[in-house]
Amino acid sequence: MKLMIYLDFDGTCAQAFDFYKCVFKCDTQDKTTFAMAKEHCKIDPEDANRIMHISLPISKEHVLMGRDSRSTQMLKVGNNFHLMLHADSKVHADDIFAALSSDGGLVHMEMKDQFWGAYYGTCTDRFGVHWMIHHCHKYEDKEE
Repeated sequence: MKLMIYLDFDGTCAQAFDFYKCVFKCDTQDKTTFAMAKEHCKIDPEDANRIMHISLPISKEHVLMGRDSRSTQMLKVGNNFHLMLHADSKVHADDIFAALSSDGGLVHMEMKDQFWGAYYGTCTDRFGVHWMIHHCHKYEDKEE
């Protein structure tokens, strides 16, 4: 079983996934606009260039997916979720955290060793997505 993360945006999905491509150093797959699906469903011309579906494999185990809402839908960006990334090392955690919190992102808790034995920090990226970056020391590669 895999848990897939699906994010909704209000017209900024393409920009968000361009940003995440840079953060995670990988390429998007399955990018479909509403215009590309016009044979299968009724499309408002205002929605033609919005993203209907996009996926970004950020590791062998995890795929980040997203879409834009239609112009007639009311999307409310909430704070009821965080994406938690388990990094392979402290260096990896720091790199991802720095990239996510750059260019208009907001740091809530700097990356640091925590009382529960993990290296951890939280931020919100410039698209309003809340992130928890985590590295558990007991799994750390001793050669780091």
